[in-house]
Amino acid sequence: MLEAVGLELERNVLDAEVLAHDGLRALQHRARVDAGAEEEMGSAEKARLSLALDQFRRSLPIRHALSLVRSDHGIVLLASDPATRRAGDLPELAHRLHDSLARTTAVDSAGEIALGYSDECEHLLDAHRAYAHARIAARVAGCVPEHSPVAGWDALGPYRVLAQLSPGDAPEALLHPGLPRLFALQSKESLVATLEAYLDHGCDTKLTAEELFLHRASLYYRLQRIEEITGRRIGDTAAIAEFWLALRARDLLAS
Repeated sequence: MLEAVGLELERNVLDAEVLAHDGLRALQHRARVDAGAEEEMGSAEKARLSLALDQFRRSLPIRHALSLVRSDHGIVLLASDPATRRAGDLPELAHRLHDSLARTTAVDSAGEIALGYSDECEHLLDAHRAYAHARIAARVAGCVPEHSPVAGWDALGPYRVLAQLSPGDAPEALLHPGLPRLFALQSKESLVATLEAYLDHGCDTKLTAEELFLHRASLYYRLQRIEEITGRRIGDTAAIAEFWLALRARDLLAS
């Protein structure tokens, strides 16, 4: 298991006193191609990734970080103490690592680099949790534009739960039956964009109409069409929650 390997290396390499008193943080990188599909890296790409992670580790205080390259992603485990914090806070370090990876790793021209990082864990035995959270954050960074290209676990909001859905789950099996019908019409009508804007503006029709450059009557017509297609009253609290979750899950389930 990765966690067991990481913990054993940690005991051998990192300063036990640092680990006893301070937190652990994990960063996870993966290359994404076609909306985040994970693919096994070739030996040359793994070597370049390993070199980039080693260079990043050497920029930190000695004996404060470990790195590991897996088949489709790389991992960095940090011991968090005042010495590490002087090198930068975690979001700053994560963006620095992302920029370094973008410069030194070869990624297909159709792909991008997604990087996720965890919150701090107090004890070494919690490193597996930091790793799991970093993986989830990396998945969100690879699928959700507002969290791309670097995402932190503590800023994921509802994606903490949604990202744990299996990538193989069929969206229609998880959503209200009317919602896939709405998504299927989005190439012909701007109903999905209308629904997103309406929810983003707290169901305020004035602000939604202004953003979409619509007359209020046209907006009301679109909202009525959404209700007809989905079979849900857009004013119901439960329907609003269902619509919002469906829109947030759409990109993740398609990845």
